[in-house]
Amino acid sequence: ETILEKISKACLKFQIPLSLDETYATIVDEAIKLVKGDDGFIVRETDMNLETVYGSSEDSATYKVRNNGNSRKSLTENKAIIMHHDEIKITDKVNYLKGIRSVIFIPLSYKENTEGVLVIRSLKEKYFTKQETDILLLFGSFASLAIKKNELYDQTKQALEVRDMFISLASHELRTPLTSINGYIQLLYSKMGS
Repeated sequence: ETILEKISKACLKFQIPLSLDETYATIVDEAIKLVKGDDGFIVRETDMNLETVYGSSEDSATYKVRNNGNSRKSLTENKAIIMHHDEIKITDKVNYLKGIRSVIFIPLSYKENTEGVLVIRSLKEKYFTKQETDILLLFGSFASLAIKKNELYDQTKQALEVRDMFISLASHELRTPLTSINGYIQLLYSKMGS
C-alpha cells in the first residue's frame, strides 16, 4: 500500500456523517496510524487561548497547552514543528518524565485560516522524518476540511431549526386571528340571514 493510498483510505472516513467530536477522534486516530505515533491530540483557539479539544488518551485529553509554546507557533506561523528527544528533555520536562521522546505539531489549515493544530507524540526517540511530516501536512489539509465541513453543517442545521420555529410561530399567530375573523363572519352571517 502506497503512502497516497494510506492517506486516501484515512480521508475516506471523513465522508460519513460525523459529529465534531467524532471528527476530532478520527483525525487523531488516523494520523497516529499514518506515522505510527503513540498518542495525539487536537488544539483549537477559543477566546484567544489554546485549548485541547480532543485527546486520544487521558493524558493527552487533559493536556494543558501553553499559549506561547509550539502549538501557538505552529498555529500562527502555519508550519510543522518537530521536537526531538533532547529538546523535550530541556523544554518540556513534564512530557519527558511521562516518556514522550518525539513530538510533531501539524497546523490544520483551511484556505488562509489555521483551524487548529494536530499534535502527535511518540514514546520512541525516533525523529519524525521529512516524509512523515509531508504525510501529516497533506493529511492535515483534508482533516481541516473535515472540521470546517462539520462546523458548516452544524451552522446550517441550527439555521434550519430557527427557520422551522419561525414558520411554526408565524403560522400559529396567523391562524389565531383568522379563527376570530371567521367566527365574526359566521355571527354576522347568521344575524343577517335571519
